[in-house]
Amino acid sequence: MSRRIESLLICPRVQFCKYENISNIEAMIADVFDIDAEDTQGITGLIVAAAENRPDVVKLLLKHKADSNIKSKLGVSALMFASARGSDIEIVQALIVM
Repeated sequence: MSRRIESLLICPRVQFCKYENISNIEAMIADVFDIDAEDTQGITGLIVAAAENRPDVVKLLLKHKADSNIKSKLGVSALMFASARGSDIEIVQALIVM
């Protein structure tokens, strides 16, 4: 399955990083899915977690090798979203260290 088709099917998984608690996200990661999956706008779970001020989720995704360099279709990375949205400094630091 192409990454584009896969991304259309797993868009809810990207949003999972916005709404779910950390233990549910850990279970989802263990359930073998593409940690860098993108929705139709090129948004990844890491971008959502950074933009929504979820330091616990950002750290978990980075621990599981999420790519912090992926940019959305608008050319915006997780670090850029975190900075623009005023997210926790902990998120910005985690993304810079990666």
